Amino acid sequence: MQKALFARAGDMQQMLLRLIQMEIDAANPDRAQALADLTSRFVELLCMHPYIGHLAQLMPALARKDTPACMAHIRAMLEALQTPWSPGACLPYDRAGLGRGASKDMLGGIVREMEESDEYAFLRENADFRALLAQYCAK
Repeated sequence: MQKALFARAGDMQQMLLRLIQMEIDAANPDRAQALADLTSRFVELLCMHPYIGHLAQLMPALARKDTPACMAHIRAMLEALQTPWSPGACLPYDRAGLGRGASKDMLGGIVREMEESDEYAFLRENADFRALLAQYCAK
């Protein structure tokens, strides 16, 4: 039952991320932010990887081109990827036999996306953003 809950929670967080993107695409920033807030709470409540909650918050910040908010969420995302995550240590999954998540493997692809994607182009003018990416490229 716990493995099924973990799988369904993963599916739900992906659906929530898609809903956020749909609201961004439909130019509904308030709804996108409300869904991002909901996603962050969902991630925390069900002990999912913290990276997803930060990604949810980053999405509307990118759409608004809010550099300070983007920087805060990007830092939090990258830190979350560097921090060990053990879903099996959480109550809903403690008997599911889940090991540690392999989030460090994602870091290179995420940094590369930030370096190359048009969505992040406005941030590349920011010295702090460039320094942050350089810091994580070295890891």
